Amino acid sequence: MRRGVLCSRKRLVSSSRPSSAATAAAAATTETAAAPTSSPSGSTPPRANVVALLRSRGLLNDVAGEGAEDALSKTSTGVYCGFDPTAPSLHVGNLLGIVALSWFAAAGHVPIALLGGATGRVGDPSGRSTERPLLSDEEIEANVAGIRKILEELLGRAASGEFTAAALAEEAGASSSSPASSSSSSPPLAPRILNNLDWFGPITFLEFLRDVGKHARVGAMLSRDSVRSRMSSSGAGDPNDESGKNSEGISFTEFAYQLLQGYDFVHLSRNEGVTVQIGGSDQMGNVVAGLDLIRRMKGDGGGEGEEGGGGSGGGSSAPSSPSSRCYGITFPLLTKSDGTKMGKSAGGAVWLAAEKLSPFKFYQYLLSSTPDADVVKFLKMLTFLPLSKIDEVERAMRGEGGPGGAPYRPNDAQRLLAGEVTRFVHGDRGLEQALKATAALHGGGGGGSGGGDAAAPSPPSPAAALDANTLEAVAGDAPTAARPRSAVLGANVVDLLVDVGLQPSKGAARRLVAGGGVRLNNVKVESAERVLEEGDLVGGRLVLLASGKKNKLLLKVE
Repeated sequence: MRRGVLCSRKRLVSSSRPSSAATAAAAATTETAAAPTSSPSGSTPPRANVVALLRSRGLLNDVAGEGAEDALSKTSTGVYCGFDPTAPSLHVGNLLGIVALSWFAAAGHVPIALLGGATGRVGDPSGRSTERPLLSDEEIEANVAGIRKILEELLGRAASGEFTAAALAEEAGASSSSPASSSSSSPPLAPRILNNLDWFGPITFLEFLRDVGKHARVGAMLSRDSVRSRMSSSGAGDPNDESGKNSEGISFTEFAYQLLQGYDFVHLSRNEGVTVQIGGSDQMGNVVAGLDLIRRMKGDGGGEGEEGGGGSGGGSSAPSSPSSRCYGITFPLLTKSDGTKMGKSAGGAVWLAAEKLSPFKFYQYLLSSTPDADVVKFLKMLTFLPLSKIDEVERAMRGEGGPGGAPYRPNDAQRLLAGEVTRFVHGDRGLEQALKATAALHGGGGGGSGGGDAAAPSPPSPAAALDANTLEAVAGDAPTAARPRSAVLGANVVDLLVDVGLQPSKGAARRLVAGGGVRLNNVKVESAERVLEEGDLVGGRLVLLASGKKNKLLLKVE
């Protein structure tokens, strides 16, 4: 009796009583999955050699499965990339998966973004030195909703063909044998967004052990880099600590993650025509686990696939038969030339959701945090610009002249990177907001390192430079203060600088004015006797004060 209860009621993830949020998510999944595609998986040849395309843009790290490039250049197929809902938003590092998935779609394959509504409850140990804190069901459901929104927006933009068309046409022209020559004008296939909670939810724990776990080999699971690195971390804790609080190593929960991700591949292969999984280089172990599980669950026998291999994009690291019908492709992690991760700032992760990081701050991060040594690499990896355009930028950086022979200005490449990526992530409106905010807070110059552009001319008047809506939009990105109208109108600018804390004393403020370091609404203050008038209030309620190149304050007049 108790065994029956366990089998029927103890679920891998709780699904016996789906919450309203889970039900809504399932409905959204069905709706998204029903989006039309221009062709089913495998029915037509692709438009371009996607493996070669990824390699040329630095987006190919390893290939698991012999003959992947040849197969994927001849037959259209389903390809998926997973996104676990460990936070309410994706971050800039996740862009590589979205961009790679978009290139597969542009090349004629069927793109699937997989939300880890189930696997997110476990936590992937890959690339981590400590166990990930487990989230509540409510947190995961909220995160799934937030990430779904981002994926729908970004993959939807890619599906329009606007971003990828020029590069794909260039790719077709570079290879006369490419199938893209006849179909490069077709838009990418419509993306699909699925949630693995839909198939993991109904599975009982015992069913999973019986039907899936029996095909897994512990020796192969132990050999994965993600497992070995954790098992060797500071020993395995204190064996006499029965509480387990001080234990290190890896828990069974995280150890089993690769099996869960592997079953995702099995399910999508069986039900969605997927033959390719893509992910970051730290996912190779999980990818190979999926290939091995597919092979074993098909009853084909043979030995396990080996993790790694392939060098810099092109090797084989999985058995050639029969699992060669499915493939794994990994892309490099987003790192700078000094080895640090791109996407970390003093304020934390560089989020893709506008609610967590404004388009202005996102734009400014890419502008100010991308070294010259890395900007060309990031242009290839994070944007959809044709390689010829990027090569042109690189030549200009070397002093060979910009477009039309124009000289290269410092940070031109960074401005291009920031503009293209911001437009993809936040749309045309978001980019417009970012540029307006940059002009408002950095004097119209772009502010390569957040300090303004000294070469940029001063705006002719406050009215021409700023508008109230722009200033209100950037209120959260700059220090603010509020003062009554009576304290502002007729006030000397020197007194005001001291009052709002931009200068420590009137003497210091006067010296800064004399040196040309004070601006009112982005216009240089010529005299220390300058007083504020009604016409200085942008929209009748705002004043932008600048003390030096970096210190800006938005004054709200009440």
